[in-house]
Amino acid sequence: MRRLLLILLVSGAVIFIYLGLFFLNTRGGGEKITVYFYRYEQLYAAERALPENILSISAALQELFAGPNTEEKSNRVQTMIPADLKWRDFSIEKDILVLNLNEPLLRISGGYNVIDSILKQIVFTATEIKGIRAVRFQISGQPEQTLIIGGEGYTIDRPLDRNYFAGEH
Repeated sequence: MRRLLLILLVSGAVIFIYLGLFFLNTRGGGEKITVYFYRYEQLYAAERALPENILSISAALQELFAGPNTEEKSNRVQTMIPADLKWRDFSIEKDILVLNLNEPLLRISGGYNVIDSILKQIVFTATEIKGIRAVRFQISGQPEQTLIIGGEGYTIDRPLDRNYFAGEH
């Protein structure tokens, strides 16, 4: 009888430990977000763990603007987003992320392709988040409808989605 009781207790403990480890591994910390950088002049999707208690879009923007990590940099992953370009805040209107950036966005130079690459990184990262279809850019909270970027006159007059970068614009 004692032997049977001991076997039952040991078996119960093993099952308890197994179930505990199973549920510990399946809860929290498993959700991923995707941020976009460049590698060999092509968009590069990098996965990041979504921290607990942070909105997906907040985490994605933080990771995007922080740039590639050390391992990614060693694999020639880079960002086109200049260090002085920062996001201030955001709101979501229906399925459009309204992203409030600081003034350096308007002063970006380097040509049409550089500006296009910066915007593409932001739009592709934001639209990875469920429920976000496009991004409307705003500077310092001003509700301007048309932004003109750099000396090249790159014009943004509507929310940008992934299709914007697929063809001529």
